Amino acid sequence: MKLPAELRSCISEITFDKNGRALVKLHDRTKALAELMRTIAQSPEEVRRRGANARELIERTFNWEHEATKLTDLYDRLTARSTVPN
Repeated sequence: MKLPAELRSCISEITFDKNGRALVKLHDRTKALAELMRTIAQSPEEVRRRGANARELIERTFNWEHEATKLTDLYDRLTARSTVPN
């Protein structure tokens, strides 16, 4: 997933824990982030545009067809590894 440049500039590192959850370390740029949020909040059109982009990304990335394919692939891998005794 590609983050907007404004957010990328605030992030110093992204790592993942053993459960696959993202751990995000931010630069100490609270003023810059606050200013970005203030600017966006003052522009209803920008809020709509970013909201539409976020929705499209989520719908494309997290949809049942995509998840079904991942599950089917997982089941196929698991059943291929299992052995049935004679």
